[in-house]
Amino acid sequence: YMMRDGVCSLWVVALILAREFAVSGVRMLAASSNTVIAANMWGKVKTVLQMLSIIFYFFGMAIAANVSWDATVMVVGASVVLCWLVAAVTAISGIKYLWDNRSFINTAK
Repeated sequence: YMMRDGVCSLWVVALILAREFAVSGVRMLAASSNTVIAANMWGKVKTVLQMLSIIFYFFGMAIAANVSWDATVMVVGASVVLCWLVAAVTAISGIKYLWDNRSFINTAK
């Protein structure tokens, strides 16, 4: 819905999906050698920002019919900013995750 309403770009959604598939793939490779990879701080920050972005979006849509235009624009605007912040943190966390766990990628056959 955020993409449909113009709050989030297709590129942000594609980046989030690519990171999630990459992380899941590395975790599967690690699991095949009985290794568990814990989530790092960047992944947790990414998740919190994603949740905040979604909350701001739904909050803005919920109040859109009942309050002034300015309040709605501010809440939805915050959601747009959070969406791009999510994109940046997603890229950082994905790159860090892949770099920290490159040994599993290099040994995959």
